[in-house]
Amino acid sequence: MRQIGKGFSPGLKLCGTLNLPRLSKTAYTNHENKLMSVISEVSELSMQKAASELLVLHPTKNKIVECGISVDGMWQRRGYSSMNGCVAALSVDTGKVIDIEIMSSYCPTCRKISKMPRSIESETFAADHVCHSNFQGSALKMEAVGATRIFQRSIVKRGLKYAHYYGDGDSKGFISVKDTYGKDSVTKYECIGHVQKRVGAKLRKLKSKNKNLSGKGKLIDSFIDRFQNFYGIAVRSSVGNLSGLQQNVIATLFHCSSSVEKPMHGQCPIGKDSWCYYQRALSCGKKPKEKYKGLPNEVLNMVKPTYLELCTKELLTKCLHGKTQNSNVCLNGVIWQRVPKEVFVCLKTLKSGALDAVIQFNDGYKGCVEIFKKLNITLGYFTLKHTNILTSIELTTHIDIQHQM
Repeated sequence: MRQIGKGFSPGLKLCGTLNLPRLSKTAYTNHENKLMSVISEVSELSMQKAASELLVLHPTKNKIVECGISVDGMWQRRGYSSMNGCVAALSVDTGKVIDIEIMSSYCPTCRKISKMPRSIESETFAADHVCHSNFQGSALKMEAVGATRIFQRSIVKRGLKYAHYYGDGDSKGFISVKDTYGKDSVTKYECIGHVQKRVGAKLRKLKSKNKNLSGKGKLIDSFIDRFQNFYGIAVRSSVGNLSGLQQNVIATLFHCSSSVEKPMHGQCPIGKDSWCYYQRALSCGKKPKEKYKGLPNEVLNMVKPTYLELCTKELLTKCLHGKTQNSNVCLNGVIWQRVPKEVFVCLKTLKSGALDAVIQFNDGYKGCVEIFKKLNITLGYFTLKHTNILTSIELTTHIDIQHQM
């Protein structure tokens, strides 16, 4: 039931519909606890296996291998009031989950105690109970705390040193881990997808502050989207080449602003494989045609300073890898499929859903086979057939994501 984001109550309805005997709440909880134990074990083995793959990819004389991970936080509730959240670390080489920290600041027993009148019994009850929460603080701090916990156990549990931190523009998580293995021992790299989005965000902010940029033939939304898209294309086409990368992203400013009256493609890369349609036409011996009307000079001059802020060597150096956090986004979807954001859950349910998602994400639906084996459940023909079909679909999706990274 957890794989489809449902719990005890929907299970009762399903049993009633299929004319099956129902489980009591106690029996359901017992089975849930047993399943949780197995899922934790299988997910840990899956993440250890993913970590061991990096030991093969990066052979070294030392027992500790340095690698890069993509770190991203996710919250069950949108905004800054969520009590539940996860921080996942995925390998940028394989796209698999290396480690995950699941956190909740909610404890049903603590909540119950807070509503009880103060007495000796309530104080005794409070002293004896085991708190179910593993995080205290605001939702904003979850990513930093989760990243710190993951980095602190990296050597002991994974035999890895996360020397390269790939993340979005929010540096709270990075600041908390940059000195984990020594002063400034972790290097920050940017997700090019997030940097690309900054282009659109900055230009829209500029447009909102300056009314002269609005209107037909000026900085309309479609033009901003073009700037953003070509910025991303330029970054992806210049992986590992800083001077070429800077030249290309600056060229996109003039490429998008070019018009029939004033073509500005002189800085665009030449050749048949160029992302510039103008230069491609020239290389094929054809007469190039401008596809767009371009921007007036006065608008271009107003846009240029803002655009060039995202063309500095300091920023572009962090984008030379050409990688994104697409795998993290995909993992988020798998987790919230099991733990829907519309339904609040406690830490145990959150862990069950998140760790099951890790198993599926790393190993496909064949990971379920390992769970059944640990539970001493014999698999039938249709179960095996079902897992094979779904795993082949998952594998295709995973390969597509890897190509986008």
